[in-house]
Amino acid sequence: MATAAVRLLGRKDATELRRDKRLVAAMLLVALLALAAIAATWVRAAEHERDRVAASATERQSWLTQGPRDPHSAAHFAQWAFRPITAPALLDPGTLPHAGSAIWMEAHARNPAAFRPAEDRTGSLDLGEFSAAWVLQVIAPLLLLVLAAGAVARERERGTLRLMLASGAREGVLVGAKARSLARVGALLALPLLAVAAVAVLLAPEPPNADELGRTLLWCAAHGAFLLIAVLIGVAVSARARSVAVALVVLIGLWTVAVPLAPRAAASLAEALHPTPSGERFWAGIQADIRDGIDGSGTAEQRNAAFKAGLLRRYGVADVEDLPISFRGANLDYNERFGNRVFDRRHAELEAITERQRAVMRAFSVLTPLVAMQNVSTALAGTDNAHARHFAVQAEAERQRVVNALNRDLTIKGVGDPGYKADARLWERFGAFEPASLPLGQALARIWPDLLILGAWLLFGGWLLARAGRALGREFAR
Repeated sequence: MATAAVRLLGRKDATELRRDKRLVAAMLLVALLALAAIAATWVRAAEHERDRVAASATERQSWLTQGPRDPHSAAHFAQWAFRPITAPALLDPGTLPHAGSAIWMEAHARNPAAFRPAEDRTGSLDLGEFSAAWVLQVIAPLLLLVLAAGAVARERERGTLRLMLASGAREGVLVGAKARSLARVGALLALPLLAVAAVAVLLAPEPPNADELGRTLLWCAAHGAFLLIAVLIGVAVSARARSVAVALVVLIGLWTVAVPLAPRAAASLAEALHPTPSGERFWAGIQADIRDGIDGSGTAEQRNAAFKAGLLRRYGVADVEDLPISFRGANLDYNERFGNRVFDRRHAELEAITERQRAVMRAFSVLTPLVAMQNVSTALAGTDNAHARHFAVQAEAERQRVVNALNRDLTIKGVGDPGYKADARLWERFGAFEPASLPLGQALARIWPDLLILGAWLLFGGWLLARAGRALGREFAR
């Protein structure tokens, strides 16, 4: 009889939810928001991909047709590296608006990524990028929590809760049935949105490969788990609250802390504890290292003097004019490689600061699962800092490869010919730069703590629900 009563309760809940015009309107609004977000992101991605392909072709043609030129001058003529947007980025733009999409690969400089869409905006509410992820991480949980407020508390107000328990329904089964009813509502809300998001990925300007399809499936599953956390906690609070109003106040308060406040506080604390150096200070440090040296290497003047003396000694000559190689080319190559050491060292220090900030922010996951969810979402979408850094590292490796090869050509062929110029035969030796995406396995290796945190929140939500059920049993046993 208890099972039949609970089944009847489930049907009653479903009927009430279907008849609630406010719920239907809210779900339609969320669906429209998600569809608009996906469409807007798709259009932006299509525009970016079209511009990237055109710019890459123009850049390649410009490089190949630059004409006869001193190889080191060609290194300063340089090339742009353009970051492609992968299909899963349609789900969550992550750091894309702030990380930049192109890097100028020139001699003597490791330039940051340029062309940041966020710089072109006149204002922002700073509530997150409008996207499918934003709807599922911010709006959908709020709707589910509002619905959850009355899941059990409304039965208490009507007096039907006591009747259900008196009929023999176990309190744990009762709250579980309420959670399942709300979970079905969440599924009705999320599944169509996730399906549309997946279709958008399939129809992306750059068709997805197997790696990206796997990312999309995991992204959908992670957001399903995130919404289930909201359901479990919402029903647990409703079961303990004396009225719907009390449950609503508590749940909206929890949402306010978990969504707008805690992530922002985490970012502020991370920056306060491990401040990121300003661009001016960072580049000044690089210039100081190149000028004054690192690891006891001496000043630039001392290093160049020692290099010249060593080169003369190596070849057994008294003057650079007698060297069997171009001293200018060799010296340029030496200074370029030293500068690369400085760049690598300074960027490693900057990355260490970023990782410490990330650890501080992850600690806030005890207050909200949103921090972990955002880490998982952007990692699977290929739009987190790790993917931006992966592109930058590849561009830097390409820059060093090309510049070193150009200096080597000057060193070998420029001997005795101060006016030596290379031609298209040299430019054609360098193929077009095609960055590879970060493999899914490496992306997952960075976010396994966040996946564990989401799992812990799921267990915590289940524990809260079970505890709320036991509390109901004690309350009505009196």
